[in-house]
Amino acid sequence: MAAAVRAGTSPLAAWLDGWQRRWPDASPAPLADRLRRLGSPSLGAGDAAQGVRRALLHLIHRQAAEPVVPLAYLTLVVLDLATLRGELVARACFEGGEG
Repeated sequence: MAAAVRAGTSPLAAWLDGWQRRWPDASPAPLADRLRRLGSPSLGAGDAAQGVRRALLHLIHRQAAEPVVPLAYLTLVVLDLATLRGELVARACFEGGEG
């Protein structure tokens, strides 16, 4: 990964590429594409994130003994934290000084 970053690749892209290389052969390639699109401001929200969550859960259940599972779990945690952050920001903005 360090060599890819030194060559000008973004750290996120280098990490995702390394992660995808460690997937079992049967893993769906579209999952990596959906993960790359999640770098947008809507991280953790919407249909794209829900699709990624479902794919990650499926990967975790299907490949429980593979080394990619902890990374899939951490990605789920990141998505959940992004969703929580978005909900807290929305609550702070729209509930104002009430209560």
